Amino acid sequence: MANDVLLSIIIVAYKSEATILGCLNSIYNNGFNGNFEVMIVDNEPEGRTASVVESSFGKRGNLYITRNSKNGGFGQGNNVGSDLAHGKYLLFLNPDTVLVDPILNRVVDILNRKLDVSIVGCRLVSRNLKNVISFSVLPEHYSVLSSNKLRMLFLKFTDLLLKGHYPWGAFMAVRKKDFFNAGRFDEKFFLNFEEADLVHRLGNSYVYILKERVIHDEGVSKNSSNVLEHYFISEKYYFSKYGETTYSKFKKTVLLRLAIKKRMFRCLTDHEREQIVRYAK
Repeated sequence: MANDVLLSIIIVAYKSEATILGCLNSIYNNGFNGNFEVMIVDNEPEGRTASVVESSFGKRGNLYITRNSKNGGFGQGNNVGSDLAHGKYLLFLNPDTVLVDPILNRVVDILNRKLDVSIVGCRLVSRNLKNVISFSVLPEHYSVLSSNKLRMLFLKFTDLLLKGHYPWGAFMAVRKKDFFNAGRFDEKFFLNFEEADLVHRLGNSYVYILKERVIHDEGVSKNSSNVLEHYFISEKYYFSKYGETTYSKFKKTVLLRLAIKKRMFRCLTDHEREQIVRYAK
């Protein structure tokens, strides 16, 4: 069967036992016409996610569970899954997602027909089916005019073909051949900016955003105590690779610090606060 697999769905899990069963059920009920496989990479080797999946789904011929030897982050976990994948196409999917509309057939169709498209994303929605952030302009192109609110309104009715953007990593599909030719995910990014970096290394070709909906409970499987620290580390590394604009510097040093001070600093340790301030400089 391995040689006949068309789509490999890679899910990197970390403390995801509360959400991953809903994600898997939505995959198996999505009506995909071809052969597919699901590769779960558990980034918490001693955690419960793998055992929860095994007890609920039993042994399926197209479901594979790998306990990662470490929590190496989003990119490293997906690289582990891609090494084991047999499919022509790879779909990187968060464990806190639920496929609402029939979407898997459309993913494969777009990647098969539109050779100028390097990555396929989707319309992400909340549990109450309201639009949430699904894509963004590349960070070095941020400006006060970079809002995607109008495009998100259009996404209710039609797909979007974008240049200079990247899809949210909660749902992101690529050709396996292109992914490996680009060097896979840069594992120096632990969390955040991996998608934008991959768009660069795929040649900054077109990104296709499907209008089909996928629920995303953003942050459910993240360890919130160090999310901001990882964000700043990844941001600093990203801009060291691709350059930084005046606006992005302003946003980082002023607006983002104000948001952190108001919303997040009270839940962090003194060490984490010091790290965030240092990496924001």
